[in-house]
Amino acid sequence: MGKKRKREKMDEAQRWLAAADVTEKRKMSEKGVMSMELQCLWCEKYTSRLCWSTNGVQYTTNGPGTCNKCYLKARDTAMELEREKEELERKNEELGRENEELERENEELERENEELGRENEELEREKEELEREKEELERKNEELGRENEELGRENEELGREKKELERKNEELERENEELERENKELGREKKELERKNEELERENEELKANVDFLRHSLPSSHDDPIQYHPRSSPLFCDVKLVASDDLPDAPVLANKFVLASRSPVFKAMLEIAMKESISGTIEISDITHDSLHTFVNYLYTADVCLDEKIARDLLVLAEKYQVKHLNELCQGYLVSNLNWDNSVLNYVFAYKHSVVKLLEASLLIITDNMDMFMNRDDYGELIKKDPSLVVGIWEAYTKKQVNIPSSHDDPIQYHPRSSPLFGDVTLVASDDSPDSPVPTNKFVLATHSSVFKAMLERVMEESISGTIKISDVIAYDSVHAFVNYLFTAHVCLHEKIARDLLILAEKYQVKHLNELCQKYLVSDLNWDNLVSLNWDNLVSNYVFAYQHSARKLLKASLSIITNNMDKFMNTEEYRELVKKDSSCVVGIFEAYMKKQVNIVAKKGSS
Repeated sequence: MGKKRKREKMDEAQRWLAAADVTEKRKMSEKGVMSMELQCLWCEKYTSRLCWSTNGVQYTTNGPGTCNKCYLKARDTAMELEREKEELERKNEELGRENEELERENEELERENEELGRENEELEREKEELEREKEELERKNEELGRENEELGRENEELGREKKELERKNEELERENEELERENKELGREKKELERKNEELERENEELKANVDFLRHSLPSSHDDPIQYHPRSSPLFCDVKLVASDDLPDAPVLANKFVLASRSPVFKAMLEIAMKESISGTIEISDITHDSLHTFVNYLYTADVCLDEKIARDLLVLAEKYQVKHLNELCQGYLVSNLNWDNSVLNYVFAYKHSVVKLLEASLLIITDNMDMFMNRDDYGELIKKDPSLVVGIWEAYTKKQVNIPSSHDDPIQYHPRSSPLFGDVTLVASDDSPDSPVPTNKFVLATHSSVFKAMLERVMEESISGTIKISDVIAYDSVHAFVNYLFTAHVCLHEKIARDLLILAEKYQVKHLNELCQKYLVSDLNWDNLVSLNWDNLVSNYVFAYQHSARKLLKASLSIITNNMDKFMNTEEYRELVKKDSSCVVGIFEAYMKKQVNIVAKKGSS
C-alpha cells in the first residue's frame, strides 16, 4: 500500500477517534470515568487513558493494555485484511466462472477433436481410394501411350497418302483448268457460230422478202431474169442519175418511186423541194458510170455481179444512200475475197469509209504477217501519206500480242505448243528437253521487260541464236506460266508457281507480276490460326523472301515469327535454320529487337 493511501487512512482514523473521544468523554463524565497512566502491552509505553468500572469490571479506551496508536494500527490492519479477504473472494468467484467457461470450451474442443478424428479417418479412406485411382490412371496412361505411338505411325502413313492425294489433286486441277479453258473457248466459238447463224438467217429472210418484192414479175425460170435496161426501155423513168465520168447525153435513167422505196436518202431528197426533185437530175460524184448503172440495177432487181472495184464503189453508194442489204452484200464479198495482196488496199478503203467488218478482217491478215508487211512498199507509202493508218495497224498488233481480255472472267489463254504463231524466240527451262522449249515473241518480251528488251536489241548470244536459257532452277510449267502472263496478264497461282514467277519477275523486272506473286504468298500465310502455325511453310517463305529480297513477303513473315518468338525458338525448324543459314536467324533476332525497342519507347512516351 502506498504512503498516500496510509496517510488517508490515518487521517480518517484520527477523525473517527476524535469524534469517539468527545462522545466517550461525555459518557465517561456522566459515569464517573477517571484518567489513568497505563502501559501499552505492544509498544510498552505509558499513555494517559480513561478508565472506568462496571459491575466490578474495569474498562479502558482502546481495549485492555493498548495505546491509541497501536489500537489504530491494529484496527487498520484488520480492516485491510477484511478488504483483501473480500477481494480474494471476488476473484475466486471470477476464477470460478472462468473455470466453468474453460471447462465448457474444453468440452467443445473435445467434441471438435472427435469430429476431426472422424474426418481424418474419412480422409485416410479417400486417400487410399485416390491412390488406387492413381494407379489405375497410370496403367491407362501407359496403354494410351502405346495407342498414341500406334496412331502416330498411322498418321505418318496417312500424311504420306495425303501428300500423294494432294499431288494427284493438283494434277487433276491443272487438267480441269485446261479442260475448262478449252470448254470456254469452244463455248465462245459455239456462241459466235450461233450468233452468225442467227444473223445469216435474219439476212436470208430479209433478202428473200426483198427479192420476192423486187421480182414479183419474174418468170418461173431463174435462167431468164428480167434485167434493167434504162437506155432501151426508159418507160416510167422520171429522174436522171449522172456519174462523174458520164457524158451529158448518157445519164442513168431511173424511177423516183423505185429510188425512194429503196433508199431513205433518195426519199428525202425527192420528196422535198430540192434541186434534184425540181430538175429531175441527181449528180453523184466520185463514182463511175458502170458502178452507178450497177447500183440502180440492184435497186430494181436485187441482183448484182460483183468484182472488187464494183464492190468498193457500191459499198460507198450503199453507205451514202443507206441501202443496208447492198452494204452487207458488198462487205461480205470483199471479206470473202480478202488475201495478202489486197489486204492493205482494203484496209485503207475500210479505214476511210468506216467499214467495220472489212477493217477487222484486213487488220487480222496484216497483223498476222507484220514482218512481211514492214518489208512491203505499201508500208513506206502509208507512213508518208497517212501515218494514222500505220498507227492503227500497230495498235491492233500490240493488242493482239498482249492479248488483252475483254473480261477478266473469260481470259484468252496462251498456248505456245498448239499456236506458235510469231514464235521468233524460245525460252528453255532448266528441266526442258531440247525439243520442248517455250516459243514466244521478241516484241512481247521486249514490251513487258526492260531486261529482255536490252538483251534482244543488242548483238548478244540470245538475240543471235533466238534462244534464251532460264538457269534459275525453274521448271517448264513455271516458264510457260511466265510467258502466258506476258501475253495475257493472267495467271493461276499456287505456292510453287508463285515463288518461281517471283524469281523470274525480279530477274526480268516485270513489276506487276512481282507484286502479284508477293501478294498471293502473303495472303497464303497462316494469319488467322496462330495457335497451330505451319512453321515449315512460314520459315520457308521467310528464307525465300530473305534470299530474293521480296520485301512484302519478308515483312509479313517476320511479323508472324517475331510475334511468336517463344514458340519459334522451340521448333525443329528454328534449330535447322541455325545450322543451315545463321544469317537468316540473325535477321529474325534483329527484327525482334527493333520491335521490342519500339514497344518500350511507346510505353515510355505514354
